[in-house]
Amino acid sequence: MLIITGRGKGSYAGEAVVRPAVLRRLARLQRQGVVADVREHTPGSFAVKLAPLSELLAAPRRIKDPPPGRAAAPEAVAGLRPATTAALRALAERSLEVLGAPRTPQLVEAEMAHHFSRLVLAVGKGPDREARLRAAARAARDELDNA
Repeated sequence: MLIITGRGKGSYAGEAVVRPAVLRRLARLQRQGVVADVREHTPGSFAVKLAPLSELLAAPRRIKDPPPGRAAAPEAVAGLRPATTAALRALAERSLEVLGAPRTPQLVEAEMAHHFSRLVLAVGKGPDREARLRAAARAARDELDNA
């Protein structure tokens, strides 16, 4: 991905504002497991390699990050559209299979809740949130299939 910030020549007093802010955000996203690599492409842009979804799911929670809480209660998952629930269930079952864990109903539900809590933070708020959640769950499952 190419992020163009500009050099900051047009900024007040010629002092870049956007570029350092974007660099700080990219560093944070790298610590969170969202970004795999950042390098300067030109003096006004960055080349960014996104991390695989599996790294985001496996990244440890940092003290500064908001706690995931219990947003992933089975009731929250139950309120999703059937297609989204199916995508989360498929991801959970594949994840348990990769781990070599039994696929009992309780473990599948717990794994669905775990993935839901991680993915819902990753997709953020905004329009089509559930569609983005569903796409992220499918992408994570595809990664597990191709690993």
